[in-house]
Amino acid sequence: MPIEIKSEKVIPRSATAIWRLIEPAADLAKWLPLAERSELLSGTGAGRRQRIHAKWGNRAVQIDQEVIEYKPNDILRWRHVNELVDGRPAPAISKEVIVSVRLEPAGTATNVILLSQNTPGNILKALLITLMAKPRIRRAFDQALENIERLTA
Repeated sequence: MPIEIKSEKVIPRSATAIWRLIEPAADLAKWLPLAERSELLSGTGAGRRQRIHAKWGNRAVQIDQEVIEYKPNDILRWRHVNELVDGRPAPAISKEVIVSVRLEPAGTATNVILLSQNTPGNILKALLITLMAKPRIRRAFDQALENIERLTA
């Protein structure tokens, strides 16, 4: 059963304006605080491959992702396909990580929902995700929503 981390905010912008910011793989680092740098690896839409570079503490992290759901002005969802820490395979804490950005109409505004679903490898790993990763991801999501609002103003 996945551990879910969710943040949402009604932003007084159109879904189209928000989509223009969140959709390009190369722009993920502009609004998502967990990413220091991001890049498109290949493809467009569903099946697109992208990569983010981040820091976890003082360690360099590289996460390759595949877009698994893509509906313009509605949803962008990706899954982690490969994770490296300091250039080596990351410890397998989650069996699967899926992240999504959903845009829902809210009158003339848009409700932006960020969701991370982390399926832990075992009960100990579930505890690690809950105690260590979940608070950090929630803070990053809250900041991401602020960034989206500011960058689409």
